[in-house]
Amino acid sequence: MRTKDAGDFLRELTSYFFFISLYKGFNMLEEALRMLRVFHDMNLSELSNDLGISVSYLCEIEKGRKRPSVELLNKYAKVFNTKPSVIMFFAESLTENDVSFKKKLKQSLREKIIKFMRGIELVTK
Repeated sequence: MRTKDAGDFLRELTSYFFFISLYKGFNMLEEALRMLRVFHDMNLSELSNDLGISVSYLCEIEKGRKRPSVELLNKYAKVFNTKPSVIMFFAESLTENDVSFKKKLKQSLREKIIKFMRGIELVTK
């Protein structure tokens, strides 16, 4: 009989987090992964290249149509210099604050875009 190693533990832990997030009715992992990419100022092509997957597959993950494997979560963690557990914790916190967080984020982005556009207008006059 094979003994469990760290990879087995991580797979079980990730499965547990997936189950919990599904049980809550939301799965914000895809949003957390997308936000990590955006925060690090990476486009889809750059990240997909770093992860060793296609751009279309990455899009499917970020839209929630596909689930990343444990191995892919490990690659994400390596690219963003963090741990898979931190990514899962971030995704879970997004689930808990989903509605208010998205509203605040949209409002903040609107305000920044308006300021940016006004700045461009001033520079081009």
